[in-house]
Amino acid sequence: MKYCAKCKVNVAGNREKCPLCQSSLTALDREDREEVFPFIKKKKGKLGLFLKIFLLVSFIAIVTSIIVNVQVPESGNWCKFVVCGIICAWICIGIAIKKRKNILKNIFYETSVIALFAVFWDAFTGWHNWSLEFAVPIIFVVSMLLMALLSRVMRICAEEHLVYLCVLILFGVIPQIFLVRGMLAVKLPSLICVGIGGILFFILLLFEGKKMWQELKKRLHI
Repeated sequence: MKYCAKCKVNVAGNREKCPLCQSSLTALDREDREEVFPFIKKKKGKLGLFLKIFLLVSFIAIVTSIIVNVQVPESGNWCKFVVCGIICAWICIGIAIKKRKNILKNIFYETSVIALFAVFWDAFTGWHNWSLEFAVPIIFVVSMLLMALLSRVMRICAEEHLVYLCVLILFGVIPQIFLVRGMLAVKLPSLICVGIGGILFFILLLFEGKKMWQELKKRLHI
C-alpha cells in the first residue's frame, strides 16, 4: 500500500505515481498487491507518422524548389507558387484533422477554405476571374451534393441538419450575389449552383422540416 500526500488517499499496487494527480507516492508497507488501476498501453497512431512524413516531404520540396529557382533565375520566380501551394495543403489537412469528428462541419470548413484559396490563387496569378465563374460554383455544388448524400446515408440527426440548412442558404446566396452584381461573364455554373442549392433546400424543408423546427424550438426555448 502506498500513500499520496497531495490527494491524501491510499493507493494499492506497485505504482510509483498517483493515478489522480501523478505525484510521487510514499510506501506504507513492502507487501506487493495487485494493481487496482491496470496499465493501458497507448496505441501509436498512424496519423502522426503520416503527418511527419508529409511534413518532411513538404520541407524537402520547399528547399529544393528554392535552390533550383535561385540557380535558374531566368525561369521566373516560380518557387513562391510551390511554397504557397504547400501552405494551402497544410491548412486543408489541419482543418480536416481538427473537424474530423463532425463530417458536415468538416465539409463546410473545407469548402469555405478551398473556395477562398481559389480566389487567392486567381488574384495571385493576375486575376482572370476563373475563381468566381467556375471554381467557387463548382466547389459549392460538389459540397452540397456530398453533404446531401452523406446526410441520408449516415442518417444525420436534426441538430446536424440545422448546420446543413445554414450551409445550403450560404452556398446558394454567394453565387447569386456574383450574378446580381454583374461580376460574371460566364453565368451558367453560378446559375446551376443557385438552382441546386434551392432544390436541396426545399427537399430538406419538405422531408426534415418538422424535426428541424423541433430542434430550433428547443435551442431557442420557444
